[in-house]
Amino acid sequence: MGSQNCMDRKHYVLVHGACHGAWCWYKLKPRLESAGHKVTVLDLAASGTNMKKIEDVDTFSEYSAPLLQLMATIPSNEKLVLVGHSLGGLNIALAMEKFPEKVAVGVFLTAFAPDTEHHPSYVLEKSLSRSLTAPPSTPLLANSQPLLSSSRPSSRCAKYRFSFSSELYNERTPLAAWLDTEFAPSGNKTSMFFGPNFLSDKLYQLSPIEDLELAKTLARPSSLFMEDLTKQKNFSKEGYGSVPRAFIVCTEDLGIPLEYQLLMIQNVGFNDVVEVKDADHMVMLCKPQELFDSLQQIATKYA
Repeated sequence: MGSQNCMDRKHYVLVHGACHGAWCWYKLKPRLESAGHKVTVLDLAASGTNMKKIEDVDTFSEYSAPLLQLMATIPSNEKLVLVGHSLGGLNIALAMEKFPEKVAVGVFLTAFAPDTEHHPSYVLEKSLSRSLTAPPSTPLLANSQPLLSSSRPSSRCAKYRFSFSSELYNERTPLAAWLDTEFAPSGNKTSMFFGPNFLSDKLYQLSPIEDLELAKTLARPSSLFMEDLTKQKNFSKEGYGSVPRAFIVCTEDLGIPLEYQLLMIQNVGFNDVVEVKDADHMVMLCKPQELFDSLQQIATKYA
């Protein structure tokens, strides 16, 4: 590989969301590798092929251990493009907090994005107890252009309002919103397992039916670890807050709806915002080429 190719070669680390695993990146990984990049996909604890059971994972740090162990092995002169999907946004935030010098950019792929002003569970609390109102035709980006946007988001997010409370999510979110998701006590936390109706109606509604069937077969019980995250200290400006951050918006996501994606962008502030049109929550399966293009655009700027 020539010197220029070596300079252009990035190392992507792809982190899945709740109830999923490394398997969900099977369309994106070969695209990135075919472009000459190094790609690492991993299973978080009690996910995918990881041998632990969710009953044996007590804290969010334990759940994130495979990612944190990987980060510890990265040479000091290497910087990663860290991509977190859905709940995986909190996993990469933790990695950015502990290893800021090893991350070129943290990419929040329609993911929960914490701030540095509140405890880590805050972003989940707001999502799960929100009361959102918005004009039905509000455009996502200025002039509806799905282009990379620099600096902090514009006032378009101010058209949305939210309220939140501090009770646990399973006490304040209407059960109907979760469809057939199963919640159960699991040690010091609450476990959850996405049912087939929740998968098909909220997460995979625009994805190929074959990918939905794959998810029904491979999904495993997980947790939001709210009970643990409410006790953890804020992410710091010196750690997590010092790393460049980008957000990839999925316009047809029903798992983390567009309105809430915009609220997180407004609350946290991102260096760049990219839109993938007509993408459901599982954008890596629904729109893999568009996601590849978006990641390339972000990585070229920061890594």
